[in-house]
Amino acid sequence: GKVNDLKNEAKKNAVTPLPKQWTEKSSSLTMGYTQVQLVAMFENSFASKLDPHTVVKFHASPSAGGWTVVNNDYGIPVYRYSNQWYTVFIKFANGKSCFFQGFGLRQQYNGGGTFGKVFCDINPYHMTDCGQMH
Repeated sequence: GKVNDLKNEAKKNAVTPLPKQWTEKSSSLTMGYTQVQLVAMFENSFASKLDPHTVVKFHASPSAGGWTVVNNDYGIPVYRYSNQWYTVFIKFANGKSCFFQGFGLRQQYNGGGTFGKVFCDINPYHMTDCGQMH
């Protein structure tokens, strides 16, 4: 019910400490996209436009690149995902709210050995203390 919704909302908006990706050095990009392209894909994956913001840091996980294919029970591909994951650290222009969010890349299987358009496979976001982000 209502109380639970409020609790979940509060939890989602609770300030989370910055993850290890904040201090880690970002790895080389291995999926054939530039950081600018990846950030744009991330920003465009939201239903409504993100409020004015700055990407404070972009982190790429260590990876040899390539894709992992996920098959259904019959061994037919359903989708594939990138073996590299990204974390974006964002500060809104109002300077009061900051968040970080992880994402990977994904393609649905179209059949006939082809995959569809690449899109972001996004993890839940975490609000964080802007004061830590410097």
